[in-house]
Amino acid sequence: MPWEKRFPTVLTAGCDDDTAATLKTLLGARGASVLSEQTAPAALQAFRRRPSDAVLLDLSSPDEDALVVLHTFVREFPATPVILLAHPSAMTQAATGIDLGGWDVVQLPIATPLLLHTALRNAMEKAETLRENRCAEAQFASLKEDAETPRNFGPVELERLANAIATIGKLRDPYTAEHQCRVAQLAEAIGRQVGLTDQELWGLRIASELHDVGKLSIPIEILCKPGKLNSLELDVVRAHPKVGSDLLASLGMPDHITQPVLQHQELLDGSGYPEGLSGSDICRNARLLTVADVVESMGSHRPYRPSKGFDRALGEITRNRGILYDVDAVDACLAVFSVPGHLGPSVARNSSGGCA
Repeated sequence: MPWEKRFPTVLTAGCDDDTAATLKTLLGARGASVLSEQTAPAALQAFRRRPSDAVLLDLSSPDEDALVVLHTFVREFPATPVILLAHPSAMTQAATGIDLGGWDVVQLPIATPLLLHTALRNAMEKAETLRENRCAEAQFASLKEDAETPRNFGPVELERLANAIATIGKLRDPYTAEHQCRVAQLAEAIGRQVGLTDQELWGLRIASELHDVGKLSIPIEILCKPGKLNSLELDVVRAHPKVGSDLLASLGMPDHITQPVLQHQELLDGSGYPEGLSGSDICRNARLLTVADVVESMGSHRPYRPSKGFDRALGEITRNRGILYDVDAVDACLAVFSVPGHLGPSVARNSSGGCA
């Protein structure tokens, strides 16, 4: 949520009178409530009595070591953004402050208000994301604890459970949640092309909407890492089908849903994971889901890379038809994309869609 819509409370710490007045004017004009303490230790005590949404800590105060106070802030209040203010002569100290846990640096004197507003807005949005991640992780942990009691659900209960799990996932990682929804749309269209019954389509859709639920266990810094993953990080990522399948099974989800989740990264030639299955050892719905997942993943923007385009995605499954990907699934997917106005083009255009 943009900070301007929340009208946050900001505490300035260790600023001289002119800087404090400038900050109050600039931030107050954007709806923020600004409190000021002349020394960093006094600001820490004030924050303990009455927490603020963010802290602006001036590193140029001559009376105390602001970095010591910063270290205490970060230790006691790790979820609160602390933005450092520094004159050009104090940039070495500011770099140390970032290493200690400062969230950003704004140079003094403030020549461009936009830089201050941007730093605070970004910090507030990051703090909100971290809060949502903690909430999602707590809910995920609660799900795992609750899973110790076996259950047998009917279709209505399964649908509700699937929606609840998807909601938790969206709080933590909206990109993956939206990806799962688009994959489910495409997988269902592919399933119709190959002649699945309504009941089989329902199972395919639920499995597709939850196929990456195991990624809830992956640290967000690995999940969204833009560069190449190291071997340990790859092992963490490649565990997600098993983690997701085990979670869903423990919650009472039936095999026709958990099995495609477990096998959606398997490939016909046995080069996939987690079990290296090949050919008909991979269940049919997993083979359909794999093609939908590959096409949507390549065709859509991801946090760690831009879209490769749907033409390249369709070229990938065509080249590897019968090698990595199921022949019927590939032919059905190509048929979906070939019909003007059908689901394929709509998936290609919809980069932020969601589950209906």
